[in-house]
Amino acid sequence: HARAVVVGNRQSVRARNPAGAFNTPQLRDLVNSAPYMHNGALRSLREVIEFYDHESSLPALNLTPDEIDDLVEYMEAL
Repeated sequence: HARAVVVGNRQSVRARNPAGAFNTPQLRDLVNSAPYMHNGALRSLREVIEFYDHESSLPALNLTPDEIDDLVEYMEAL
């Protein structure tokens, strides 16, 4: 059986990817993409999590040490 393929037009592509939008990379194989951040300032996933937990301009995550360990382990498994 033949399969039909639907190709979007430019207008629908622009609607999904508006000008000025960021292309957010997937998290797959994240552990192998260090260093992190736009300037490479953070060398490990633990540093990234601790940055967002304590130093970011965003509200603190207030993670416990066990939660940080769990999150690092989870992200390394992706």
